[in-house]
Amino acid sequence: MNPDKLNAFRCVFVQRLKELESKANRMASIMRESERSHPDPIDRASAETDIHLELLIKEQEREMIREIRDAITRIDQGFFGLCTVCGGIISERRLLARPTSRLCVQCQELNERGLVFKDGVTPRELSLLSFQRAGTHSTLKGRRMRT
Repeated sequence: MNPDKLNAFRCVFVQRLKELESKANRMASIMRESERSHPDPIDRASAETDIHLELLIKEQEREMIREIRDAITRIDQGFFGLCTVCGGIISERRLLARPTSRLCVQCQELNERGLVFKDGVTPRELSLLSFQRAGTHSTLKGRRMRT
């Protein structure tokens, strides 16, 4: 990927990271205020339900922050846009749709079917790739597969 596109992705990531971190800080102060302001048990129960929902949202945002930081690290290390399973190029269309993508479309499909481990590939994937893909997805962690 050319440096201009990498820089554009970095700018998007940095902006989104600032937004999420700012929102997280505001939410923490709102939650602290909410804990003290409900003496009535019914109001407190309602507030606790709201807090629970906010915590779920906050957890999703924390995961997004982690993904964004990871993507920035991959840009810095020169691995952004490369699949972490097979080493192939992640299409620009996919990166525009989901900039934090770590897997190419083929590996993501396999992952969704439970055929790819986080740290590598299952033996079943090797056979699927060799029979179904017939060389279209022929590298795996830098090694040439037999097809």
